[in-house]
Amino acid sequence: MSLYRVWHIGKDITIGIWKLVENTSTLKNSLKNTNVDFPNFKSTKRLNEYLATRCLLKKLLYTTKIEYLKNGKPILTEFPETEISISHSGNFIVIAISKIYILGIDIEKISNKPLKVLSKFLTKQEAKQINNSSLKASILWAAKEAMFKLNEVDLKNYANQFSVQIQENKIICYIEKKEQLSKYLIVGNFILFLVYKSK
Repeated sequence: MSLYRVWHIGKDITIGIWKLVENTSTLKNSLKNTNVDFPNFKSTKRLNEYLATRCLLKKLLYTTKIEYLKNGKPILTEFPETEISISHSGNFIVIAISKIYILGIDIEKISNKPLKVLSKFLTKQEAKQINNSSLKASILWAAKEAMFKLNEVDLKNYANQFSVQIQENKIICYIEKKEQLSKYLIVGNFILFLVYKSK
């Protein structure tokens, strides 16, 4: 099994990172004797992400049951007191769980892609901080995605309602001008970003 890393933030947040290297058959076998349905996805990649997400959750919480609200937010009906946030990119899947914090997590591959669409997710002031750095652009992209998961807003105001500042090696995140708790981690050529707030 490909549990890549477990990252604890204090005593109250656990983040599991799964590196997906298994084939569909191996993932299904690891989920035998569980309550997981095996849906018919057209894409093998999507099916494997679905299965690996449940394998990772099984490692973290000994459950595989994830349900989704109408807005797409995942919930754990077997552990209603536990908050969950999920993201995947490339061959990485991440899950963050906590009993006392609401969470927004994102993982993104570090690439030039965010540099091409800066105006879609950054204000002009924020974009000045990038200095044409694909790493900085990818970090801020992941930060804004994580903030969106934490506190969904109207997509028309996406760039303006969430703001980010780079201060030395720290990223400061604001939602509607209120500073948020955040952490990030570089995992190979991926950036994992977590934003969280008390329930």
